Amino acid sequence: EGYRIIPENMDNSQESGHRPWCCASVPEPVCVGISRLWVAVEKRKHGVATKLVDCVRQWFNYGSLIPKHKVAFSDP
Repeated sequence: EGYRIIPENMDNSQESGHRPWCCASVPEPVCVGISRLWVAVEKRKHGVATKLVDCVRQWFNYGSLIPKHKVAFSDP
């Protein structure tokens, strides 16, 4: 299960260390959960994390592509 982030309530002006988003109160079913995803500083902004998540979506359930809305990320 996962809780969808509500984008219209995002506020980037809050202090560091606080979560600047709100989540829905109703959980939704997901197919895969990703606990952590780390990319070396010099490789960021090159699409590495996107490619990793796309590989998980493609190969987690062999023969079917998991839609993006069925992938959940935990808050570290």
